[in-house]
Amino acid sequence: MFATTYLTLTKQLFEDVQSGFVDEHYLDPDYLYTEDALFANVYLRTAKAYDRGDEVAEAWQIAFDTAARDDTGAVQDMLLGINAHVQNDMPFVLAALGLQTPEGQTRKPDHDEANGTLNRSYEDVVAEVRERFDPAIGISNPAGLPADDLLGLELVRTWRENVWRNAEKLLNADGKQEQRQVAKRIEDDAAATAEVIAAGALPGYGATRETYCAAGPSGD
Repeated sequence: MFATTYLTLTKQLFEDVQSGFVDEHYLDPDYLYTEDALFANVYLRTAKAYDRGDEVAEAWQIAFDTAARDDTGAVQDMLLGINAHVQNDMPFVLAALGLQTPEGQTRKPDHDEANGTLNRSYEDVVAEVRERFDPAIGISNPAGLPADDLLGLELVRTWRENVWRNAEKLLNADGKQEQRQVAKRIEDDAAATAEVIAAGALPGYGATRETYCAAGPSGD
């Protein structure tokens, strides 16, 4: 289900590129494309590693294991995937790419600009998840009630702000030992958030979701 979330967000970014929005509003579109590709590859490698039974970050382990349960709702699956990819993976991706241009200008405005893509795609993500995986997501994020969407968006924006700060901490760490300590805190915090999201259970709800999914979009 997270792959569907990811695909919907990527489609919105592609629309932003085609419309000229990226060229008009980003300081360095090429950097954005590089970041997007690297970020996607991290997710794909992690998914393949989990399928092989290899060790993955704890936040991802919780996300994948929870998705395999039969007592969770789509909201949990969606948030678990976003949490693992954003809070756990993204600080390392940003730190690897660098937070400044070659001229020493911060890339933070572009990082913040990407929140607009989330804003524009969030309702589409919820609609796609509701259509394909779980009608109950319409209860937690009903169409026409923007307050619920705003809560979800604000949560992700907060996570992304923490991502930037954690990337700074990785780059500013004094030596490899301190960098390892920062990395562990990042992974531990993402795992702690995952544990909270995964804690809720709806006994027997898996059968309801499977029946709904088997019917196909719109019951077709």
